[in-house]
Order: sequence, then structure tokens, then C-alpha cells
Amino acid sequence: MQIASCTFIAVLWIAWLPFCFSLSREGSILFNFSRNFHADTLGAFHGWNDTDETPCGWSGIICNGGHVKIVNLSYQHLAGPLDPQLVQISTIQILLLAGNRLNGSIPKQLGNLRELTILDLSHNRFTERIPPDIGNASNLTKLYLNNNTLQGNIPAELGSLRRLRELRLDRNQLSGCVPGVSKEHFTKLMHLESPGRPNKTQQNGLCSLTNLEVANFAFNYLTGPLPLCLHGSSLSFQENCFNSKLPRQRPAEQCGHSKAIQSSYDSENHEQRSRWNGHLQSALVAGAFICLLLLLGAFFRYRRGAAPVSPSKSGYFDVVHKAVATGIPTLSRTELEIACEDFSNIIGTSQSGVIFKGTLSDGTEIAVTKVQTSSWSKDLELYFRYKVDRLASINHKHVVKLLGYCSEDEPLTRMLICEYTPNGTLFDLLHNCDAEQLDWNARMRIIMGVAYGLEYLHHNLSPPAGYSKFDSSSVYLTEDNAAKLAGFDVGKPPFHKRSKGKPYAGEPLSGFDGLERNFQDFEANVFGFGVLLLELISGRPPYSKEQGSIIDWAADYLGNPDVISYMVDPILRFFNYNQLESLCEITHLCVGADSNRPSMKVVTSMLETALGITSEAACPKQSPLLWAELAILTQM
Repeated sequence: MQIASCTFIAVLWIAWLPFCFSLSREGSILFNFSRNFHADTLGAFHGWNDTDETPCGWSGIICNGGHVKIVNLSYQHLAGPLDPQLVQISTIQILLLAGNRLNGSIPKQLGNLRELTILDLSHNRFTERIPPDIGNASNLTKLYLNNNTLQGNIPAELGSLRRLRELRLDRNQLSGCVPGVSKEHFTKLMHLESPGRPNKTQQNGLCSLTNLEVANFAFNYLTGPLPLCLHGSSLSFQENCFNSKLPRQRPAEQCGHSKAIQSSYDSENHEQRSRWNGHLQSALVAGAFICLLLLLGAFFRYRRGAAPVSPSKSGYFDVVHKAVATGIPTLSRTELEIACEDFSNIIGTSQSGVIFKGTLSDGTEIAVTKVQTSSWSKDLELYFRYKVDRLASINHKHVVKLLGYCSEDEPLTRMLICEYTPNGTLFDLLHNCDAEQLDWNARMRIIMGVAYGLEYLHHNLSPPAGYSKFDSSSVYLTEDNAAKLAGFDVGKPPFHKRSKGKPYAGEPLSGFDGLERNFQDFEANVFGFGVLLLELISGRPPYSKEQGSIIDWAADYLGNPDVISYMVDPILRFFNYNQLESLCEITHLCVGADSNRPSMKVVTSMLETALGITSEAACPKQSPLLWAELAILTQM
């Protein structure tokens, strides 16, 4: 009997043994998920073994408390449909699958991930419609579906994402109206000469997204009126089929498949618009007559011998000049000489040139970068105009704003006019003995501001921008010590034509700022951000002869919670230990191996959770930027 009992117990023990050492439930789901892709050319799943006990050590997987929180498989060239079984891991907070070759439809089950805060499916090959069920993921703050081939209407259910701050639907094949702009609202807009914002009864659809800061609908086939109800400081509607008077919309022939939708609005307003047809015809006749007079004048001027044209406004970059010449304020060299006291008030230098502080006639302060022009060339002129155009299009609370520029040939002058940041660079404020001392909370606010700015440059700009070398000298501080980024690489100008008609596609164009165009190392930017975290925690410079490298010094502390408090700047009277512990974990990821280094999007989300500082709290409280822009315009 005893032998039989022992045998039975042994059999049970052997049968139970595999379960004691088998992969956890979340690990099994991830492992099965990985096997459903058609291709894994870069080995994203190398090291994913079903013999492990937990997936928390796998590449691309970040856990907290033993549960999967982040799945980051971006830019791994994964091919095939997206298997919805991943939603069985209900603890996922960040899902990043951008830059792959995922196809088919977006699984509607993703809406069941109620803890999800960031969903990035951009730069894939998804087709069909955006599933309305995504609106059930109530904690989403960032939704990126751009650069796919999604079709159909934007689902009104996305308006349920009340916490959403960033929405990117650009570069798809979406059509119809932006939900929230009702038919009645459109009719009202057509009747009113100066339409205002929709009233509260019309706040449906995307109009409910009151926390929205970034919304990009560009390069689709959207129709109807401009959705004036949308909130946010960064909105883009270019290259669509909107019927309002928006610049940079698609030509009518590209909006053919949207005409049926458009006609339903046009038919209701035919009577209101028909009376304008007579005026329009008269205007066209008058315009044609004026154009004829101008052409005749130009012809006779040519016959007499036209005046020579300045080299900087002719040649192969003429198109670029026209692009930047409209809509961007310009000031003369004389005006800037007066504002900058004959260029005597030097406040710094950059790779572009010398930076001067200026004061306009109304007292508004500006920063003027005088570009070095001693060896000016056509390529540098092209790059200057491209840089002006790119900087002028950037509008973010944590990026230094370009207010205008100066371009004159006698004497040769190229200058950039930017908003003035009175507290200088973060490096100077941290490491100058006479500078104001930053307390712990101020440092945490700066960290979030820098993170928001880098995330915007890396992930929200198209094409993205970054630094060839990012450090604390790239961060400028406003009067209330809010962080603003400057000096980043705007990228390589588009190819242009040589005089013989052959495309110019030679070596990378080197700009007047000494940077080789198209050299943006985003992983190195994240590393630099990790170094910046160490600077703010410790008050130490990145490197000194006496103390050596801050990375080497911090290596003895980052992995040991018992001693991390010794890293804190001794001048600080107070610090938050929980925040310090989280910062050390994030810093360790940022300065670690390239393969495990997170993107700025992930870093920003982790910092938001750790520090609890929103973008509103991190941005300048009283910014003179608006007044500076108005002052520049009145100087023109």
C-alpha cells in the first residue's frame, strides 16, 4: 500500500513539475503572438524562449511588478497581420509597433486595453477602416495611426478618448467630414460672415477632446468645413479636400471621390452662393485684364533691358526663396543694427554664428543669430532658406520659436530672429557658481519640458528633427525656467535641379552651422537626455578633469537603491526619494546599450507617470512670445 501511495505521489509530482517552471500566462501570450508574424528579418524575437519563467527580460518588453507594461517592437520589419490575442494582456500601458510591415485591418479588440495610454501603429500597411472600438480605450493619451492606407470616415467614437493629447491620422486615405462638424453647423458657417466656435450642443465627436494638443489630419481626402471646434496649439489640415479657404489643399481633380459627399452640402447652399457667381465672373474678367497689362509691361521692360537680379534671388533655389518669402516676417539689417545696439550685445555663440540680444522699439526682447557668411555659396543659401522654412513651421511650447529673418546682399547678411529666453542655457544655470540655484521641483519641471520637446522633434514632426549632439547647452530657459530646445538639425533640403537639368544627389549638404545634413542620431539624443538627467540630479557637469565622466561616476549608484540618495546635488535642501528612484531607473535605460534604449516617446510616458507633471505644468506660465510675434509684424 505504501509503495502504491509513493508511486502515485511521484506520478503527480512529475506531472506537475512542468507547470512549476513553465512560462507565465503573459509570456505564453507574447510567445504565441511572436509566432504569428510572417517575417522577422531583424531578429526582434531573438531570445524569446518559451522555457523562460517570465517575459520581463525579453527585448522590447518592460515589466513592472511582474506584469508586462510596455511592448516596444517598433521598426523591426515585422510582416503580417496584427494578432488580436495580445489584448489578453490587460496590463499593457504602452504598445509601440511603428515602422513595420503590418497589414490587414487594425484589430478592434485593442479598445479592450483599458490601461493603454500610448498606441503607435504608424508607418505600417494597415488598410480598411479605423475601428470605432478604439474609443473604448479610455486612458489613451497618444494615438498614432499615421502613414498607413486607412480608408473611410474618422469614427466619431474617438471623441470618447477624453484624455487624448495627441492624435495623428495624417498620410492615409481617410475621407468624409471630421466628426463633430455637423451638417447644421456647416450650414450655419455658410450663412455667417464671421462664424464663431460651435456652441456646447455641437460639442460632439472630436470636439469633445478638450485636452488635445496635437492633431494632424494632413494628406488625406477629408471634406466639409474646417473643424474650428478642435482644441490644441498644433493642428494640421494641409493636403485635404476641405471647402473652407485653407492654403495647401489638394487640387480639385484629386478630390473626385469626395464629390458625392461635398455635393450634399453644396446643394443646400446653392441659392446662397449663386448670387456670388456674378461677382466672381466680374472679378475674373478684371483679373485677366490686369494680368494682361502686367504681361505687356514686363515685355516692354524686357525689350528695354531688365535690371540685373541679385544672385541670391535667382537660380536653382528660386522656388525655395518664394516658399519662405511669403508668410514669414523679415526685418532689415538697419532695423536689427538698431535693435542690437550695432551688434555689440553678444549673449552667446552657436554653430550657426554669433547670437545677439536685441530690443525692438516697443521694448520687446529678441535673440538674433548673425550667420557667418565669409564663404557663402549657393548650397549654403539653399540650406539657409530651407532652415527658415522648416523653423517657421515649428510651433511647440518647448521649442524656441523663429520670429523672422533677415536676408540682404549689400552687405551680404543672413540672420535668424528668435524669441529671447532670458535665463540662458541649462548648462550655464547648473554649472555657473553665480547663477540662480534650481530647487528639486524646478529641476523636475525642466526634465519634463525637455522630454516633451524631444518627443515632439523625434515623433511629431514630419520629417523628424533631432540633434547630432544633444546636451544641456541645447536647452534654453524662460523667465520662469521652462525648458525650450534650440540648435537642432532640421534635416537635409530636398533635391534640386542643376542648370543642365540633372538631379543633384551628391554628398550630404553641409550647412552653415557646421552640421552635415541628414545626420540625426535619435538614439544618441536619448543617451544625451540620460546624461542631462544625471546633471540635474547631481549638479555635476558631464565631464571634468577632476571628476571624470558623470556616466562612470553614476555607474556605482544607479543600480543600488540603498545609495542613490548620495547622487543628489548637495546644495538641495529637499528631494523626492520616489521620484529619484524612478529617475535612476529611466536614466539607466537611457544610457544603457543601444538595443535596449527606449525612444523619447516611451521615456516621456515613463516620466509622466513617475513625476506627475503634465505638459501644461511644464510650459511657460507667462510667455512674451505672442507679443514678440506681434512686435515683429508691426516692424515690417
